[in-house]
Amino acid sequence: MRTRAEAVRGVSQPIQMYPIFENAIRHARGETLDAHIGRVSELWAGFSRVAAGNPHAWMREAFSAEEIRTPTAFNRPVSFPYPKLMNSNSNVDQAAALILCSTDVARRLGVPESKWVHPWSATAAHDTYAVSNRDNLHSSPAIRIAGRRCLELAGVEVDDIHHVDLYSCFPSAVQVAAAELGLGEDRPLTVTGGLTFGGGPLNNYVMHAIARMAEVLRETPGEVGLVSSNGGFITKHAFGVYSAAPPRQPFRFETPQNRVDAMPTREAVPTFDGPVEIESYTVMYGSEGPESGLAACLLDDGRRAWGNTREPEVLQSMVSEEFCGRPARLREAGAIEF
Repeated sequence: MRTRAEAVRGVSQPIQMYPIFENAIRHARGETLDAHIGRVSELWAGFSRVAAGNPHAWMREAFSAEEIRTPTAFNRPVSFPYPKLMNSNSNVDQAAALILCSTDVARRLGVPESKWVHPWSATAAHDTYAVSNRDNLHSSPAIRIAGRRCLELAGVEVDDIHHVDLYSCFPSAVQVAAAELGLGEDRPLTVTGGLTFGGGPLNNYVMHAIARMAEVLRETPGEVGLVSSNGGFITKHAFGVYSAAPPRQPFRFETPQNRVDAMPTREAVPTFDGPVEIESYTVMYGSEGPESGLAACLLDDGRRAWGNTREPEVLQSMVSEEFCGRPARLREAGAIEF
């Protein structure tokens, strides 16, 4: 799910792409650097508090927003604006399991109905596989269309959802999903604590989210839960609505991919030499500090290209000043000059 042009410019891993989304979100919201990191660290502190109350979470210590946003020897900076405590934690030893069966089988096996959790609806869709072809870097047509369709199939509104677990590899993924689904950031958006604190055993995280949601729904009969999943770089998405109460109608599943494919996209070019505008960016850290700056660049005709810089003075400015929207010059070999 990355292009050669992206990889050549050094943008090929989640720890590089998701902070680029994050800075694009900040710019789209018109936030200052300080206001943005304050808001996002508060969001992540809420996830930490949920993990502290989740008996299955990997990290059950509740971190404050200040602890999450402040770089330390433990909470080292990874990629601007993310320190370690805003990154996924896949270095875990966790497992989860689900048993899915018909009500007839459940009755025959003697499973008490107090243990039953019903899937009401599900959907799946994907955004452009190459981030280079996205219309912008702060939204997701697939989440908006497939996520809201999942609610429609279940016969519920977003305000009817009592419990949510949004896929949470990085804060940017949560913010994009919340915005597209119409979920406020002031409500709990996880039942696990997320991939940072609850733990993210790679692609098995969503099984943990569904299993934990089942436990929560057993404790709150009649309430409704929504679980989202994400693969790639905010690329592949699936949604499920669940409840301990039986659905009003049989389970329904759709893949509204044709509606997603009709959304605007953007052409990308592998190389370019000329004036550009910085669409979004990140700075990657090493043991000695900032090492490289990576940026998505917009050409005058609307096409997108990627560039990078290793100039120490520029890197220091990129982590202390707003670079989204700045004019620059992109050289054919990929270097960005300001």
